[in-house]
Order: sequence, then C-alpha cells, then structure tokens
Amino acid sequence: MPLIVRMFHPAFFGFSDDYIGSSYDKNHTSFLAVIFPRTNLLSQMFKILARAIHTHSHLKPMITIPLKSFSFIMKYAKQSLIALVFLVVFLPVLAALPTFPDETETERDARMEWWRDAKYGMFIHWGASAELLGKWEGRPRGDGYNILRGVKMPISDYAEALSHFNPVDYDPEEWVLLAKEAGMKYIIFIAKHHDGFALWDTQASEFDIIDHTDYDRDILKELAEACAKYDMKLGVYYSHSRDWYHPGGAIAGSDKRWDEAQNGDFNEYLKTVAEPQVRELLTNYGPIAVMWWDMPEDITLEQAERLNALMSLQPGIIANDRLISGSGDFDTPERYIPSFRDPPDRDIEACMTIGKYWVYSETDREWKSEQQLLRNLLNSVGRGGNLLLNVTPDEKGNIIPENTERLLVIGTWLDQYGQSVYGTRQGPFRHWPAGSATVKGNTLYLHVYDWPNDGSLHVPIGNVPLEVSSLGKSGQSLSFESTPDGLLIDVPREPLEPMVSVLAVELSEPAIAIRQGYLPDDEGVYDLTPRIGERRGAWIHIEDNAIVRWTNSTYRMNWPMYVEEPGTYRVEAVYSCSPKLAGDTYQVKIGECIFNAVFQPAESFESFTIGTIDFDNAETVEVELSLPKIMNAGDARFHAVRLVPELTIEK
Repeated sequence: MPLIVRMFHPAFFGFSDDYIGSSYDKNHTSFLAVIFPRTNLLSQMFKILARAIHTHSHLKPMITIPLKSFSFIMKYAKQSLIALVFLVVFLPVLAALPTFPDETETERDARMEWWRDAKYGMFIHWGASAELLGKWEGRPRGDGYNILRGVKMPISDYAEALSHFNPVDYDPEEWVLLAKEAGMKYIIFIAKHHDGFALWDTQASEFDIIDHTDYDRDILKELAEACAKYDMKLGVYYSHSRDWYHPGGAIAGSDKRWDEAQNGDFNEYLKTVAEPQVRELLTNYGPIAVMWWDMPEDITLEQAERLNALMSLQPGIIANDRLISGSGDFDTPERYIPSFRDPPDRDIEACMTIGKYWVYSETDREWKSEQQLLRNLLNSVGRGGNLLLNVTPDEKGNIIPENTERLLVIGTWLDQYGQSVYGTRQGPFRHWPAGSATVKGNTLYLHVYDWPNDGSLHVPIGNVPLEVSSLGKSGQSLSFESTPDGLLIDVPREPLEPMVSVLAVELSEPAIAIRQGYLPDDEGVYDLTPRIGERRGAWIHIEDNAIVRWTNSTYRMNWPMYVEEPGTYRVEAVYSCSPKLAGDTYQVKIGECIFNAVFQPAESFESFTIGTIDFDNAETVEVELSLPKIMNAGDARFHAVRLVPELTIEK
C-alpha cells in the first residue's frame, strides 16, 4: 500500500511538530498559514486549494520526494516574498514528478469495508510498565509508560524495575471473549510503546518479555492465536519513532535525552530496531488487520517509506495516520469525538479511555459512566467514525473490574440495538439536541439521549417517512406528523430504554436534514459551551464544561447555531481569567462578523459583552472561537460564547 503524503501539509515541507502543533492534527492546518503569517488572502487561497485536494481524492498529487531539502530552504525563507518565489518556481516541477502507485477508489473501499462496518474496537494499553502501578518512589505518576520520561529516570533503573514483570493471570482467550461480549469487532494491542519494551519475542532487542523477564511466554503470539480461534481481527500498535530506551530513538517534542544510554543515531535506530521489529510483527503473527503507528517524530519521508514498504507483507492491511503526518487510511483524534464532516472526506477513529489514564494505575479513580461511554460510541458512529475504547490490564494480566463492568453493560445494549450501529454510516445531523443518528440505506436510526417530556420528538428532516418504529423489547410502530419545521414523532412519556432509546425511521430516499444548528433556550438565549462545541484541534482541554488549555494558535472551537428569531443579539464571552492572561486577545467570529476582544481579569465566571450582531433571516450561522496565543492550565477557564436577544423582528 503506498504512502500518501498530502501536498500543502506542513510535514511535507519539513516543519517539526513543535512548529505546527500535534503531528496528526490536520483539521485546518496549512503550511502557508506559517510561511505567510501576514499574507492572509494568499494563505486562505491556498487553504481552499489544499482542502479541495484533501477532499477529492482523485485530485491528490502523490509526491515522492525527501523532505530535507525543503526543510532547509523553508527554514531560511524568512520573507514571504522568497517563499512565494520558491512556490511559484518549484510547485509546477513537483506536480510533474513520478507518483506512488495507488489503488482505485473501488479497491480502497473494498479493503476498508470491514473496518467501516465494525465501528467499535478494543485498545489494550499494557506492558511491563504496569508493574509500576502508576507510581514511582511511592508517589503517583500517572501513565506507566510516561513515568520513564516524566521523572527523567535513568534507563538502567527503569529496566531493572520492569524485569520483575510477571503477569501470571494473563489469559488471552479471556480478553478476546470479553471483547466479543462487549460488542467489539477488533483489537488493537500495544506491541511496543514509547518505553521501548516489546511484548513479543523480538530478535532485534533484548528489552522484551522473553529476554528481560522471567516470564517465558510470547504474549503477542498467544493473543494472535486467541484472536484467530474466536474470529477476532487483530491489529498492533507500534511506537516507531519515539523510543526512550534504545539508543537513537526520538524523545518527545522539545524534550532532550536525559540519559547517555539514549544517545545514538536515529536512522541507525530505525535500521536496527524499528524496521526489523515491524518485519517480525507483520511476518510471524498471522493476519494483522491494522497497523497502528504512533508519534512521527524526527522521521523523514524516505525513512517512513522504508517502514511503509513492509506493509506489503500483510495484503489488505489498514493503517492509521501516525507513520508520518498525512499518511495512512484513517485519522485518530485522541480523547475527543471528531467533528461532523460534510462530506466525510477521511475515515476516522476516536481513541478514548475508560478512566483517566491509558495504562493501569492503582490511583486512577476517574471512571466514565456506562452511559457516557455508550454516548461516546454513538457520537463517533453518528459522525462517520469508529470508537477505539481503551482497557487497562493490571500487572498480573487481569482486565480490571472497572473496565469489565462497563464493557459488559454496553455489550448488553448492543445485543439489542446493534443494527443501529454496525454497518451504518454517518447520520445527517451536524447537531441534533435530542441525541445522534446513523443511516443504513434509507433507514435513519435515531439514538435518543434526552427523551422529550411532552410526548413529541422533533427530528429536523424534510422527508415524509414511510414508517417510524422503536427498536428493542418495546418495539412498536409510532405515529408521526411531517411539518415545515421537520418531523414530529409521538412517543411515550417515559424513555423506552434507560441508557439510550433507539427509533428507526424508514424513508423512500436518503434523509434530508433541515434547520441545522443549536437552538436557543426558552428565553431565546444561545449558550454555546465547550461541551457541545466541535473541537478543531487535538489538544483543546475541557474540564467541567470550560476550556482550560489551548495548546496551538491554529486551533478553533466551532458551533453551528440556528437563528430562530431574526433580530439584534448581544454577544457575550463567559470566562474566568488570571492576571497572567489578562490583556491577551481572543476572537469570536459569527458568520462574517468578527469580534476581537481582550481578556479581563475575573476570579470566577463572569460575562463580558464584546458587541452586538443583527440577523435578518432565520438561518444557520457558524460561530467560531479562536485564541491567538497558547493558554495553559491555570491561565483561564473559558465557559461559553453567549448570544442574548435584545430586539427580535416580527416574522
């Protein structure tokens, strides 16, 4: 399978992750936003072109040239004019270069079909670092893998601690059967994480389960056999660039090596450790359905091509986007649900945790509820993606009860309502206040979170249904009425299912959504909070329905709102702000109207008026929040963009 590197992505020109933010956050990033920081019109023109190429695969130019020469040129292209001349002169040449051979859209669709139908997978973050119990020297340290980096531990001390790993309760068949009972259709297993420890009998290093511990079993081999026995698709996670143990491995962002034992040449590390290990994984463990790369740091296109070439060892394999920026078959938003995309231009898989940490920690107490986890799945599926839900086996090899109990509850729900999840595609609604939706053919499945207390469920579609019914044990036909404002379904006063009720709407053609966007409350106020917003950036951190961290100035938070009552609205920003951030600017854009405002100091949430806006018509309007500077934890808590009616116009 050829490596696809999109032209106009920053990594194509050799910009590092520190320069552009998350290496796999590509929502709205264009290298011209960096090269032409003051040439906004030109930047926007190229952004539009880049997005067109991104969206329409037949327009994607596949370019097979090393990054290094471009990185050097762009590094010293200080002036926009120099960069512009470079682009004008060289882009026509680049477009004429030979491309990677590429499969047809039909062939790609066939290869991706099982994955698109599966919707739900199990992520297994486990390794010898579980032996640390999430602590070091008696203090909680969070994720096991990251303890090595977090405390800048000597490599020898870390290796000695992991040598005691002895997962005597490990039972791979039990794991696979749990995944099946939970309704999961594939497993992604951590073969090697950033700490460099391999959970198989690798010949490329002695830092593995066989050579470094007294546990004389190939963990991956046994899991692969169990997956084959129970018809469960298996994928492997492999940290190919970042490796804190082996000499030459990449570290993380701007971090420096803290132990002389880490010193070495990165290319040599790839040749002697990463490449032979990937070859082992794709050769010795039967069918591998997914290659889940992680952290493309320090890697060039030529180096990534060497790893990518090994994928041919597994015909039909699917890969994520983290081998090098812009590569692979699907994107991987981490810890958040992807935004609605129309049309859905890239396959996508959200990866999320059940607790706070990715790896077992006996101090983890922040468990998400069964209902929240189920809604995460349904929101992912309703927006055209999959959900990869992480479990955290303990140091003995047991998937902990806090994981198991929640998975089984979701599995029971899927036993009854799985037809509304598996094999479906993205629903028509960018936002539907009552819940989420999926489609299968001309059937629209409604996942209702907030059951109406007046016996009438509003669905914003313009179609006249053939039939509406509820699913599950209470399955029954429901009466309905089609109105200019959408479909009204007569429903019982009480929810049909305690977690999420499901209705099926049979149509004669695909569902047509109308009146898209958030609606006002009973007072006509639009309260646009982070919890209901669409994150356009990987590392926008939200706690208690407030943005607390914003790590890249290119990020955005978006809300579609439907203007029910035309008129004049007061625009407010609701936040708390420390003196440190006070005086810095932020921007709210509503349609084409831009409000530039300055943070004011506030110890608790306060509402600050930043302007007014007039709406002449009932329509859907886009609201966007952007912060031109990085906001760290403790700087501020941004709670809402609020629109309050001052004068409405009679219809």
